[in-house]
Amino acid sequence: MIKKSNEKPLFIQNIPILLIVVLGFFLRIYQIGKDSFWLDEVGVASVIFAESIDNFINIIRSHVAAVPLDYGITWALGQISLNEGWLRFPSAIWGTFTLVVCYMLFKQLANRNVALVGVLLLALSPLHIKYSQELRFYSSLIFFYVLSTKLIFDAIQFNKTKNWIIFTVVTCIGTFFHIFVGFSVVNGLFWFFSKDFKLTNKKFRHFLFSLIIIIIGEITAYYLFVGYTSKLNEPLTRFESVFQAFGTGLGWLPITSNNTLVEYLWGACCLVFTIFGVIVLTKNNKFNYIKKLFLSVFLQIIFIFIFVIIRGYFIRARHFVFLLPFIFLFVAIGIIGFLEKNRLGKILSYLLVLVICLLSLPQLLFFYDENKGFAREIAAFMNDNWESGDLVIFTEPFALSEPVKYYLVDVMGNKQVLSSMWTANIETDLETILSWGEETIFIIGDISIDQKELLFENGFSVSKIENVLKR
Repeated sequence: MIKKSNEKPLFIQNIPILLIVVLGFFLRIYQIGKDSFWLDEVGVASVIFAESIDNFINIIRSHVAAVPLDYGITWALGQISLNEGWLRFPSAIWGTFTLVVCYMLFKQLANRNVALVGVLLLALSPLHIKYSQELRFYSSLIFFYVLSTKLIFDAIQFNKTKNWIIFTVVTCIGTFFHIFVGFSVVNGLFWFFSKDFKLTNKKFRHFLFSLIIIIIGEITAYYLFVGYTSKLNEPLTRFESVFQAFGTGLGWLPITSNNTLVEYLWGACCLVFTIFGVIVLTKNNKFNYIKKLFLSVFLQIIFIFIFVIIRGYFIRARHFVFLLPFIFLFVAIGIIGFLEKNRLGKILSYLLVLVICLLSLPQLLFFYDENKGFAREIAAFMNDNWESGDLVIFTEPFALSEPVKYYLVDVMGNKQVLSSMWTANIETDLETILSWGEETIFIIGDISIDQKELLFENGFSVSKIENVLKR
């Protein structure tokens, strides 16, 4: 008699990951078009209005470490619609695809339980959701970096010419979305020279050929498009401390700034289980591939610091965000290791994972509730109220003036206002502004309470739109 298999059908087995991916997708498209573009997003959106290939390339070269493919997608979508949600939608797609690729890779490196928990945490990650809702190249960077890492693992494991070609092509394409995609090779090097895989002459030739092609692609992308070379007067910690950049970029500090204890719980929990996961790795021989990956991640963090110092640039959380999926892999190993060590039953195990997931809710709620920009609303107000001869003064030279100009001039076509736009340091130029004649003046930006009182005394009043005063 033939015994019936107890193994569940493949579709039934895949239901958990399907539900996680669907959840992740909806979290990434929820309110995706609610807020107007902020400064860095406007820098990407501006390529839609490029008048020539040279202009398109110059826009890319004006941004740090930018390469063309993400900008090309934005340009193409912008020919259909300028809607914020529409233009940000590819980031949500890249973010969702990242969940799928992570599940496949995590399952190969560890097991199904670790993969499910790791991907679930990534799906709920406020930081990953944030970059999956921005018109920037970080979501595509994370996707291609993880995909390239999976492909090089497959190539080393199976050593088929087809695998090496796919890895090389995908990595080169990814390099033209963001040059950091090439860091996946560092992961491959740790696996390639480990004792877990047999090193043969054929495998060495394959790897060397792929490495040469990828390096050529990286150099080409860097010298053709990475044109920003200015060094800052206050490099490295101009906006964030190393601690803040590192902690936020790896998901251990909140992305919001409400300074409430509850928003730190998610990151603190992830940090605790990351540490526990590393302890599990040191004591368990079945995770050898992930041990090498941990060392690789540590080395890549050092590379990023060196890169930032050489460029004379400032360190930001986003510089580490492409490593976030692997941080959640370490967290998942910590959680599964904790459950196995304490021999909790299925129900208690599920409850613990549920509680950990719920800790992300405060950060998510703060994130969705926060208004990330008023430029669209300010531009609409100015378009309706500005008249020839009126002056428009921005107190924030770039953070607000560039987004407002994008909406007012590029989107709404009000080019006449450009000649009336000025930037000022409200602290040093306030007396000059007050001494001007009878012209109508709009002041846009953050102003202190004392400065507002002085402006009110001199005929200024609050407009119907936030952050705009008028005389």
